[in-house]
Amino acid sequence: MITWLESIEEINKFLRDENILFLFDKNTFNICGKFFKNVEKHIRKLILPSNIHADEKNIGRVFFEVYEYNISLIFSVGSGTLTDIARYVSAKTNIKFFSFPTAPSMDGYASSVAALTIDGIKTTVPAKAPNRIFIYLPILKESPMELKRAGFGDLIGKITALLDWRISNILFDEKLDEDIFSDMKQAYLDTLNSISSNDFEKNLIDGLIKSGLLMKRMGNSRPASGSEHHISHYLEYKGYDNIFHGIKVGIATIIILKLYNSFLHLSKNEIKKQIGYNISLNEWQKEIQKAYPDNYIEIINANINRIKVYNDEGFRKQIINKIIEKKDEIDDKIKESIILLDNVYKAYEKLGFSIENTNIKREDLINAILYADNIRDRFTILQLLEFLGFLNIDWLEEHRII
Repeated sequence: MITWLESIEEINKFLRDENILFLFDKNTFNICGKFFKNVEKHIRKLILPSNIHADEKNIGRVFFEVYEYNISLIFSVGSGTLTDIARYVSAKTNIKFFSFPTAPSMDGYASSVAALTIDGIKTTVPAKAPNRIFIYLPILKESPMELKRAGFGDLIGKITALLDWRISNILFDEKLDEDIFSDMKQAYLDTLNSISSNDFEKNLIDGLIKSGLLMKRMGNSRPASGSEHHISHYLEYKGYDNIFHGIKVGIATIIILKLYNSFLHLSKNEIKKQIGYNISLNEWQKEIQKAYPDNYIEIINANINRIKVYNDEGFRKQIINKIIEKKDEIDDKIKESIILLDNVYKAYEKLGFSIENTNIKREDLINAILYADNIRDRFTILQLLEFLGFLNIDWLEEHRII
């Protein structure tokens, strides 16, 4: 699937006998378009605007090209959005899909799911992994630092994604593949440890591609996406589209590690006291309406049964007793991740990565922490703290989360 290129001309031998749609945006065409002038067979180019979304309009534009010109291969030249559009359209039309990453900016290159924006909400749908990914390191090394920061943030988010997965496995027996878990962990460690070396971009793109392959092996995005991605998706819902997804994920990863650190210091007695806690359905619905003004009915309907289960006396007693029983084991797993926090901070400093370089409002960040767990029904530290009754602004401020 992955072809490491010594020269871009090597691509030609893979493109014979195909009716090809080259998919660019303006930025990637300006940088890479010249490399694809000598392709041998039928070619059609579609150059979408810069900074687009994988939304209904742009997806429809690619569908039109495929059907109108009898395309047999989509060749995506770019990063996240173009890749998601190409993988979705190729899956629906059952044609080939090649990917040419222009920056180590996200983990979706090898993924078999697509992150689309439908009705303004980021959603993940089944799609198609590329038949082949072409890696040309000179282009990746020359890519903008902002895109490298985004890729690093996306990859480093696997720290908390894996931790969420592990805790769900401990508390709810969610299926966990130890080989996939170990491979994903090694990928982010290799990249984190190479931050100052000449191999950084190679390890980064390798780790990002591996993330997509591991999601495909698992059959879902659990190895690569957890609470940190939910926070990122909420911020996207609030309109922070000018900030790369991986930047938001990287910021959220620090927040989630702080939340885990606070949970680490909760005593078993403090947890036991929460058996009698209940979520007011009326107040919860009001908060959801305020947090999701354009989609609150859909969000409420998708989550209200989960909140009702949280309030069930028998369920609360069962889960809290299990949390107490497993607290020492959970704490050990948290410590294994928390120990990386200093190295993550140092890597962020080297890459110029900080929340101060964004325009994210404190209020929106607080709401993301409080309400992002409603975006997808996947167990994470956010759902755990909501269940226990600690996910509120007073607790966040007391524990200096933000």
